[in-house]
Amino acid sequence: MLIRASKCRQQNSFQGLHTAKITGNLNNIKTNIDIFRIDKHDKNFLKLLCKDINMENRMPGLTKYEYERWHEMLELAADEASKESNTSYIASVNDRACGIISFNEGRKKFHLHCICTWPVEFGEKVKFAGKSLFYQMFKNFADQNSGKIELEAITNGPYDTVNKYKKLGFKEITSEGHKVLMETNKYEVKNTLNNLERMLNYIPAQNPVEIRLIDTLEI
Repeated sequence: MLIRASKCRQQNSFQGLHTAKITGNLNNIKTNIDIFRIDKHDKNFLKLLCKDINMENRMPGLTKYEYERWHEMLELAADEASKESNTSYIASVNDRACGIISFNEGRKKFHLHCICTWPVEFGEKVKFAGKSLFYQMFKNFADQNSGKIELEAITNGPYDTVNKYKKLGFKEITSEGHKVLMETNKYEVKNTLNNLERMLNYIPAQNPVEIRLIDTLEI
């Protein structure tokens, strides 16, 4: 069930900066993704995501453990997005929140803390949600001419994240337990951006303004 943030929560103003619109095209079916940069003045919207998104009601056929791991990833993403030291974005489709990415920016390296996407319709993943969020991070990385991006991929989640990251140019460095350290460099990111641009049309927002996501997006 989709829940719109109620008007009674308006006093907990959560500001987001509309950053870009990304259109993905697969088999002549277009998906329009809006990207908002998260402002940490209020954590209530992120808490609302964790409270109201029930993966069992959105993606059938997973095990109880897989649902728990997915929700843990959502909670981690929301927690990292609430930290002022991180750069974080939320993706939406048809005004419905569908993903979060949170990372730390640096001149020498970026560190991806977490990315999590979820269906907005029963049994249907949002096409290009994850790729759009990665595209935004790669664009920030390229603009800053940083050196590398590192992340820790989990191997005990509901999906094979290691192979997904490999397709985005990341390589395995070391592994320990259920985590694999992976990284990519600015040369690989350039190639990955070129590949993504063949399927994604990125249009930056003109004169971006802050909006109240808690009043604008459905969960």
